[in-house]
Amino acid sequence: MHTLVVVLALAATLTSSAQAEPVHLTCGGEWRANKSNGAAIEQNDLSLAVDMKAPSVTVLDGYEPVPIRGVTDRESLVFAADPGKNMGVLAGTINRETGAVEFTAMSADGPRAFKGTCKLAHWLF
Repeated sequence: MHTLVVVLALAATLTSSAQAEPVHLTCGGEWRANKSNGAAIEQNDLSLAVDMKAPSVTVLDGYEPVPIRGVTDRESLVFAADPGKNMGVLAGTINRETGAVEFTAMSADGPRAFKGTCKLAHWLF
């Protein structure tokens, strides 16, 4: 029941295009990177900010904002970097109903992908 309430709150928050402040999400999941010796998998938690006013998505782990390009099937936000950008977050989606998130990023170590689930962040103080 608690999960349903969180998902409904996430969906309601992200569907309102009149948000004055960015919506902050906490996401748990895994990074996958293709290495010469096989795929490396690392469990990780990260934070996202969804700013419907900008409109952009920011991975708050040192990445620059990425423009929101549209919505698919009324459920998922699609975000993608400008053409020609070859570092940082390149493209991804956030499902506004389930909180599922996927995106790819390029770093000096090569490409890697994050796949996980987000929920509304709750401030501790």
